[in-house]
Amino acid sequence: VAILERRLTKREVKAVTKELKANGLLTPDSDDIGDAISNLIHEAPSQEDITRVTVHLRKKGWPVELD
Repeated sequence: VAILERRLTKREVKAVTKELKANGLLTPDSDDIGDAISNLIHEAPSQEDITRVTVHLRKKGWPVELD
């Protein structure tokens, strides 16, 4: 039996985006994104989730730099 990692839903990705914007982080880095994910789901974010949020932000025109 494989154990699946938790993955952010589309709604959660949008919620992370809203939190970053509310906190004035208009040019977030991977640490900012990771912190916002942790605040939302109360778990450490996976690299996949950080990447999903980054892709979403870039599609919305946000300048995101991953470390």
